[in-house]
Amino acid sequence: MPSIDIDEATNLRLQSMAKPLVDTYDSVIRRLLDLYEQGSSAATPAPTTVMPGAPLTDDGRIMTFDWRNPPQLAHTTVTAVNLEGVMFPKADCYWNTIMIRVIKLMSEQGHDASAIKDALSVNAMVGQKVDNGYKYLPSVGISVQGQDSNAAFRQAFELADKLGIKLEVQFRWQNKEEALYPNRVGSFIV
Repeated sequence: MPSIDIDEATNLRLQSMAKPLVDTYDSVIRRLLDLYEQGSSAATPAPTTVMPGAPLTDDGRIMTFDWRNPPQLAHTTVTAVNLEGVMFPKADCYWNTIMIRVIKLMSEQGHDASAIKDALSVNAMVGQKVDNGYKYLPSVGISVQGQDSNAAFRQAFELADKLGIKLEVQFRWQNKEEALYPNRVGSFIV
């Protein structure tokens, strides 16, 4: 078998796409190649419709990603959210807020607190808990722990997909060396 060297930035991107304790480097690369061959390259900038209030990159393009294979979202700022045809106000454009709104929609669809808790991959419990970063959602009857951008994103999109909820998010990587694509704009749709 051939042996290849991968730089640290590429390695981090591959790790962000891997399913822990399931994927190998080979399985992640195969999945990316499958996406590329299907014509949905996850890393190539592609034109898309701009949601109101979402800034563009200097070249006027948005990088569109498959939500199932996201890039690292550390150092990103959410710029626009459309959930079931409702645009979020700018003050609510945060990854954790998106996750909580999708959880609330699940409750509105008639799922009880136990079923919602069981559907979540993030730390949650039925009932009220407000320490250790938990936020109580009284209308749902559960408490959910705050997440980093990657985990909150994944939870929101997994639930939206499972429930058949339309969710579109546009975001910008901050102008930091640590950001994956400094100053670039990205988009996810489910």
